[in-house]
Amino acid sequence: MSYSTIMPTEITLLILGWALGLLSTIILDWYRDWSEREIVKPALLEELHELRQRLVHHAFLIERKHGSVNYDFIKWAQSALKQYKGTNIDSTESLIQSLSTLLNLRKEEVDAMALVMKERIATHRGTGLRKHSLPMLETNMGIVRRFDPILRGKILEVKTRVGFLNELIDESRYYFQLSFETGITPENYQIASQNMIETNMFYAARARDIVDLIGGVPEK
Repeated sequence: MSYSTIMPTEITLLILGWALGLLSTIILDWYRDWSEREIVKPALLEELHELRQRLVHHAFLIERKHGSVNYDFIKWAQSALKQYKGTNIDSTESLIQSLSTLLNLRKEEVDAMALVMKERIATHRGTGLRKHSLPMLETNMGIVRRFDPILRGKILEVKTRVGFLNELIDESRYYFQLSFETGITPENYQIASQNMIETNMFYAARARDIVDLIGGVPEK
């Protein structure tokens, strides 16, 4: 076999080996990205739905405290909770049944009950709300950025809005503590209490927005 015959064959094999090596790297990278997304996405969606359930409860606590748990709110809460399939499903189903019972009443009766609850609960007390965290989201931002643009956009919007909610909790706590400052005048006490109530109600409204936003996050 001549030298001129061997050289093209060896060159062809070298090029073919290089091409196969490059292709296998691309395939492995694609598979790694795909497997990471398939593992992270379900866990991330579960984290968002747990957050969604907590926010419904938080909104209920605030609305009840300030006499705003009306017929429309109960209908909204029931609809949101029916979509929950997490680890607290038993307690959630119990709450759904309670809400369904209320919805069987006339709208005027539900609204009247809201006023009764408001009178029984001291509005100047703190809400006891805790800040929210999304550890699965925070530790997998690199993978989230490779999600479908629509899914990625909604998830990042949830993250931004949760950060704003946590700021509102700080603000509410500040007004609550301010209302118990030594030597505070009755006028300033009323101002601090009113600011706390308005902050809490604003929190409840923004929490409802996030609940609706998560409800629109595509599952597939």
